[in-house]
Amino acid sequence: MIRGESTGRALVWRRDVTERLAHLAPFASFGAPAPALRNGALWWVSWGYVSHDNFPLVRSLPWRERDVRFLRAGLVGLAPGYDSLTATWARRFAPLVEPAERLPPDLRAQLAYPADAFQVALAQLVRASGDSAIQATWIVRPREPFLLGAPAGTLWMAVAFESGLLTPKRFIGLCAATVTSRGPELHLWRPPASDPDRLPGELVGSSQLRPGQFRVWPAGSSLMTVQAQMYEPLAAQPPPSPPPPPPPPHVAEVYVTLDGRSGHGLTARAALLGGEQIVTDTTLAARWSRVRRLAMQADSALGVGDLETFGSLWRQLMSELAPPHRPR
Repeated sequence: MIRGESTGRALVWRRDVTERLAHLAPFASFGAPAPALRNGALWWVSWGYVSHDNFPLVRSLPWRERDVRFLRAGLVGLAPGYDSLTATWARRFAPLVEPAERLPPDLRAQLAYPADAFQVALAQLVRASGDSAIQATWIVRPREPFLLGAPAGTLWMAVAFESGLLTPKRFIGLCAATVTSRGPELHLWRPPASDPDRLPGELVGSSQLRPGQFRVWPAGSSLMTVQAQMYEPLAAQPPPSPPPPPPPPHVAEVYVTLDGRSGHGLTARAALLGGEQIVTDTTLAARWSRVRRLAMQADSALGVGDLETFGSLWRQLMSELAPPHRPR
């Protein structure tokens, strides 16, 4: 690993996880490493993908700026430590590559589904939906998959599909994947066609607000969605001198839908209870800050055509600008 690019006076020491794994196993392409804790030590886990441009009777799909007809996440690279590959590669590269059974159980429990394989599966589902002349092509929401920890301790990677029709936007299905003791598993959950759910409109950002990650998950026989609106101001122009570090972003509001009901509040609990907000600061500066936030949220709701939310926000805005007079 170091002899090819090192000289008599310089020693190359590779610290990047992906680069080190690529030199150890050049036959595979490794994904972004994820941190994992084991016995108080930090390890880095990266999935290795084996691909090929040719495979009989298979349509190609885009992957890493090229088209492939075969893609398998058959290798788990751990730095430092154990590697897992298919039985064929294990026989050829023993003892460098070890079987999956040699992975420590606590590290195996922290494995997330291979992200590149999940993206290729999504591309195949979207393409298959477009091949049908009966329904419109599916749209992925959110654009990037989200991770969700289940009560059993498993880590799920998921993304929702909605109909590609202009109106109304209907929930088509939820594609979710996880790693079990049997290996990676991929599931497509679809609601009954007789009673489809409707996904909420997308939150729109501004110079002050940034939409958080949109999450969809089945809850019993219903569907639950959660999305936060983050307060993260953007500077119009950078000052000439080095600026002070910006304040960390924080949650402005949380939007939740469940079983046909929707709410928004300062926390997910408040949103589930109907979106009540407890306001204790009545100073002019605090009221003006709430007015600006409500105005931006109302503008975002109007932009996505959510008139019900816009009306509610507008009434809150008017109550802040012209609070009702109380009898003395």
